[in-house]
Amino acid sequence: MRTDKELISVIHQRAAEMEKQRKKARIRGACAAAGAVAVILILALFMPSIQESLTVISPAPDMQASLFSDPRESGYIVVGVVAFLLGIAVTVFCFHLKKRLREKEDADD
Repeated sequence: MRTDKELISVIHQRAAEMEKQRKKARIRGACAAAGAVAVILILALFMPSIQESLTVISPAPDMQASLFSDPRESGYIVVGVVAFLLGIAVTVFCFHLKKRLREKEDADD
């Protein structure tokens, strides 16, 4: 049988471990978000050079008012789609991370 002091020290150790896990989870989430923002910024910075390399083709008559009529505008669409997909990925990652932490806390209780 443990003494009260031993039990209290075990509880404090477990609380410290749980706090470390929470900090690691926050750091992972922040790194994932920072990585997503970095990818978007890099893509946005390189998009003008990619767009310049595209040849300007006269659009078809039925696409005069289309966003896709000029290949140079497609870069903005690509950046928007990639930003949206990265946002979804970071959200799903954080959701699963939070769910895993909750399950771990429930298992510990």
